Amino acid sequence: MLRVATLADVPGIARVHVDSWLTTYPGLMPDSILANISLERRTQNMQRFISSQPVNAITFLVEEVDGIVGFAQCGPNRDLETDGDYAGELYGIYLLQIWQGKGLGRQLVQAVARFLLSHGLESMIVWALANNLQACSFYQVLGGSFVREREIEIQGHRMTEASYGWKDLRRLAS
Repeated sequence: MLRVATLADVPGIARVHVDSWLTTYPGLMPDSILANISLERRTQNMQRFISSQPVNAITFLVEEVDGIVGFAQCGPNRDLETDGDYAGELYGIYLLQIWQGKGLGRQLVQAVARFLLSHGLESMIVWALANNLQACSFYQVLGGSFVREREIEIQGHRMTEASYGWKDLRRLAS
């Protein structure tokens, strides 16, 4: 079941976030970063995000019998100065590994597109590690076009992110 997240969902969302990182990123980022992941910190960050998100930002989740199995967060583009062609941004999407490939990611992205459109944000950008070929392929399959790359730093390690964009969310939302 897809629904809007509440503060009561924060522990489950944080668990999905941590578990997703631990199964997705080995080999894509240094082990030292993965060793420093803290469920407590992720829970605090998620609580802060959900409790302070403006009306044009939201967290969606997918819940199955086992509990929360995935989530996506979106809102206004955080870097309009550089990527002004994209009014909205998919901040992140995470699914537990065993739930990937079942259409849930597509459902989450569709919900994000509908939400952004309903708030006057007709385009969207998303960032992924450039070496995360599974994520990059997912965005391309959904119709995202490569926009650009940028260098980021996580815990002193430099990595490259790639962005994908949709200039018109109507097709993605349908």
